[in-house]
Amino acid sequence: MYYYQFNIGDYASHANNLSLLEDLAYRRLLDAYYRDEGLEETCEQEIARDIGMKDYQDEVSYVLKKFFKKTKKGYKQEKADREIKAYHAKADAARANGKLGGRPKKTQEKPSGLADKTQSKANQEPRTNNHKPVTNIPYTSIEEAYNELFADKSGNSRIAKFTEKRKKLFKSAWNFDIDNEKENLRTNNIEYWKRYFSYCSEVKFFQADCKRSQDHENWKPDFDFIIKPDTQLKAREGKYQ
Repeated sequence: MYYYQFNIGDYASHANNLSLLEDLAYRRLLDAYYRDEGLEETCEQEIARDIGMKDYQDEVSYVLKKFFKKTKKGYKQEKADREIKAYHAKADAARANGKLGGRPKKTQEKPSGLADKTQSKANQEPRTNNHKPVTNIPYTSIEEAYNELFADKSGNSRIAKFTEKRKKLFKSAWNFDIDNEKENLRTNNIEYWKRYFSYCSEVKFFQADCKRSQDHENWKPDFDFIIKPDTQLKAREGKYQ
């Protein structure tokens, strides 16, 4: 990673007793640690050379002993490792959201034969109408999208029938997030569900052949699980790997 947050107060509380050269060594070691996501080298002399301080090995050695832990795989620092892990988790979540949302499709141009006043009347509707729960849910289209874009691709079971119980369950999922500022994450339209099913089909956790714990070895993600608001939220946050 090439960016990390630097907390001046936190750093000063740990490094205020360092000499100028020790302070320089610590800063360079931190930069190298975050850049390479660890210090795999175990030879202090080589580390000093790598950070451009080969003539100040004593200072580098002191800082390594004071602020890092030597292991068989190199020097480690728990705080930096936590920040690196958090950085990747945030990046994964951003990628998941981007893949799920995508770019809005362009509105299909109106055929020239339609009257202009139809468009004018539509434009006069309050913007909040777009956020109202939609009652005429296209269950057939949802069923087809799920079977084609998720079930068939992930190896899970297809929907055999949209029962009344399942319709009630999906109605809650359909209206789960209708006020999102990002239009492509609003759940009350078929295009969102197509993107969502397609995204889930590529996540390892949702694959039918994904290895699970002994207590869940026979469990498979089905339609009822995929559409849950909690499942949607975790998928957006990249919590399924």
